[in-house]
Amino acid sequence: MRCPPPVVLNRRTLLFAATFLASTLAAQAQSTYTIQRVFRNNTESGGTITKAPSADFATIQIALADSTVQQNLTAGDTFLVKESLGTVTGALITEYPGDFDYPTTDIQVIADITAPGQCLEVAFIGSGVRSVIGFTSHLNTRASLLEGVIVTGGGGSHDGYLTDPTALVGGGISCLGATPTIRSCTVKDNGLAVDTGDMPVTLGGGIYASRGSSEGDHLSGPLIDSCIVEGNLTSLSGTVFDPTGAGIYAYQCSPEVVDTTVRYNTSHDAGGGVAFENSYFGSEEHLSTQPMAEGCEVHDNT
Repeated sequence: MRCPPPVVLNRRTLLFAATFLASTLAAQAQSTYTIQRVFRNNTESGGTITKAPSADFATIQIALADSTVQQNLTAGDTFLVKESLGTVTGALITEYPGDFDYPTTDIQVIADITAPGQCLEVAFIGSGVRSVIGFTSHLNTRASLLEGVIVTGGGGSHDGYLTDPTALVGGGISCLGATPTIRSCTVKDNGLAVDTGDMPVTLGGGIYASRGSSEGDHLSGPLIDSCIVEGNLTSLSGTVFDPTGAGIYAYQCSPEVVDTTVRYNTSHDAGGGVAFENSYFGSEEHLSTQPMAEGCEVHDNT
């Protein structure tokens, strides 16, 4: 029996292998970016936002628009949003502008408070013309993480999947075909748009989710874990939809709501706290959706 020829490992072969391995590992490496602004005065909102000297970017919008970040963006990249530099005692919240969408790559946006004696929370403030934060692609999976922030001041976005795409949905957070993880966040005081005629949000004043991705015998949805959803609003807007789900609204998807408090939300029709449409608990009637709620408190909604 003839033996195969021996494999010759010369310097060129080894160099090629090492270069290939290094490039592969670099392509898979995850990056961490810091977001930090300079404290301006006793009111954070408005005006020019200046980057803290040691930070990578001043806002999440600047970070996501950066060409280098875009070219190297990898699933699992983390954006740490820090309290403003020079925060004075008593300024308990650092405000950053909202109104941004997650990229189609799964990233993590996490509040990172390193001076809790000076700042307790980080907030994304909406301008009222759209959802404060949008997850707009089925490529936004559970690995797309939003953690530890306040989401407020949102006016809602449009969902072309609906029979009336003019309706505004998701004042605080909109999940359009997306299944992200929203953890330890406070979603509050969303739902009144400063759109033409101050058209209000109709579905999901706080959080809106629709058309989950196929997952076995059901459609998936976002994971809402250890959050507070409060003070959000849905109102009549002239669309074909009645205002529903002021706190959380889900349509044809299966959200998982765990250890979350939904309170003090107001709907001018139905589902002041939570409304799941075409999403039946236990799926006895509709096998394509399997929403779940566990360990939640839902109270004082109207």
